[in-house]
Order: sequence, then structure tokens, then C-alpha cells
Amino acid sequence: MVKLRTDIQNDLDELTQKKEDFDKHINTTMSELQDHAKSQHPTVLFRARNVADYTLSTTDQTIIFNEVLYNDGGGYNSATGTFTAPVKGTYLFTINLCPARNKSIFYAIMVKEEVVANGHTHVVSGFLCVSDDAIVQLDVNDVVYVNSIDEPRFKTRFEYDEQLLEKMIRMEFEHELWEKRINETIGNMVKLRTDIQNDLNELTRNKEDFDKHINATISELQDHAKSQHPTVLFRARNVVDYSLSTTDQTIIFNEVLYNVGGGYNSPTGTFTAPVKGSYLFTVNLCPAKNKSIFYAIMVKEDVVVNGHTYNVSGWLCVSGEAIVQLDANDVVYVKSMYTSDVLLESGLLNSFDPKANSFSGVFLY
Repeated sequence: MVKLRTDIQNDLDELTQKKEDFDKHINTTMSELQDHAKSQHPTVLFRARNVADYTLSTTDQTIIFNEVLYNDGGGYNSATGTFTAPVKGTYLFTINLCPARNKSIFYAIMVKEEVVANGHTHVVSGFLCVSDDAIVQLDVNDVVYVNSIDEPRFKTRFEYDEQLLEKMIRMEFEHELWEKRINETIGNMVKLRTDIQNDLNELTRNKEDFDKHINATISELQDHAKSQHPTVLFRARNVVDYSLSTTDQTIIFNEVLYNVGGGYNSPTGTFTAPVKGSYLFTVNLCPAKNKSIFYAIMVKEDVVVNGHTYNVSGWLCVSGEAIVQLDANDVVYVKSMYTSDVLLESGLLNSFDPKANSFSGVFLY
């Protein structure tokens, strides 16, 4: 009997040690989950300059930038001038082009063979550079490049389906050895069988409570990871009023390409921040031939960025960007600051023309 009691105590001590080892395993797993969450935001960036062909004599020719300054993530191919997305997510692309003196450039940023941003300089006296950007959602292996174009490429408005990344983490615990040891111990017990069964039931209840706690902790970690970096972005183009005859008139971009997070209001032309954080806003405006545009990006009724073209002969687009910190419900919009402002609606490439006027924003962190 003394030996049997000693064996039972040894088994209970071993079960207690197993539980302690299990606790350590859970802590290690939680640490790995946190490290995994950090790894979901890899660094992907590149910059290239100089072009392989400065004449661009072929229609819809890809502009190949062949001098690579950096290419983290390996997405850019200097031989073809294309970028292939290594991971799924939201990307920002920027471009700067400088045509030869008294020459023109019509360009488009292409994503999956569709135009997502375009611009031009046309019959401008002297030297002039043009820049643009595009914020897009890409799947793995989607291709992005820049084309030289001479006529519209638009077919329909672009719609990108938002797909939220959900990660289901399943943990399986093996209890075979425990059950075998308990069954062997019960087989050797006669008088103390009831006490052993009570201990086993208590351990089972503790395990169930522990499992519930772990599942709740994993769910909280997943919710916390999602709340740390919500997806908020929008892009709109075309304007309601091209004449802009009123001083301090809000420029309303009424064709919404995408509006993830629901912050942009197309009837008013305003963006209302759904969450607190840092945001990037960009605007591209193309005045009518020989006309002017004076604009400002407004945040909480204060000018954070402004620019203009004035008294320029020919066709010219102007762009600007602002990185700002917003509280929830702060309002951002673009306004015209001069009564003689007139935006390009037609006359250059017809339906291609108004789509060059655009307003974009994205939540950074």
C-alpha cells in the first residue's frame, strides 16, 4: 500500500510538471504569434532612373528605367521596366518625367493592363518636368509599369475588391501520454481509485479552463493586430465644376475609383478621417490650355500644401502631396483659390482629359 501511494504521488507530480511544461509551450507560442504578426508587413521598395530609349517612338511603349538605385524585395526588373508585386497589399508608385525642350510627353501608370494614373505636358515652351503618383491594391504577381501613350486608354472605371487578411491559428495538444499514465495508475489502484479519479477530473476542468483562456487570448491578439493598422484609402477623379469661378471653391472630385474605409464623400469632395493617425494625400490638377490653377490642400480649414500654374503657354498639369496627422473626424479637401481658375475638361484628348484631375489619400500608420 505504501508503495502504491508513492507511485500515485509520483504520477501526480509528473502531471504537475507536464502542466508547467505546457504553460511554457503556450508562452512560447504566443511570442511566435507576435513575431509572425510583425513579419506580415515586409519592406518592399525600389527606385530607378535613366531610360533605355529616350525617343519613345512606338505607341504604348513601356518606359524602361534601367539604372536601379535600390530594389528591396526584388520586385523591379530593369530589363523590362516592370514591377511585380512580391506580396499582396497597398502600394504607392511615383513617377517623374522630363521631356526634351519644346517636346511633349503623354504617360500612364499601368496596373494589370489598366490605366490607374495618367498625365502629360503638351506643346509647352521651354523645359518642363511632370510628376504623378498612384496608390493601388495589388495581389501577388500583379505587374505595374509606365507607358508612353498618344491616345486614351480608358475603358471603364476601376474597381478593386478589398480582401481582408484573416489568419486562423489552430493549436493541437496531445494528451495520449497523460491518459495512458492515468489509466495505468487507475489499473493498479483499488481503495484509492476514487481519489485518483477526483484528481483527474480536476485536471480536466483546469485544462478546459486553460483552453478557453488560450482561445480568448488568441482572438484578442488577432483583433489587436487588425486594429493596429486599419486599411483606409481612396482615389477620386473628374470634377463637378471645371470653371471654378468662385473664390475658395471646394474642388469636388465625383468619380470614385475606390473608397476603402468610407472616408471620402463624393457629393461634397471632402475626406473625413475614420481613425486617428498619419495620412498621405495627393492631388493632380490639369488646367485648360493657357489657363491657370491656384490650389490648396486644406486640413481643419488650414492650408497645409498649396501650388499653382499661372501664365504658362500650352498644356500643363501640376501635382502636390501632404503627409499630415489627423484625429478621428478631421476633414481634408482641395480648394481653388483664384476666380479665374479653369480645369481641363476637353480639347486635348477628349474623354482622356478630365480623368487627369484626381485626389487620393491613404492611412499610413
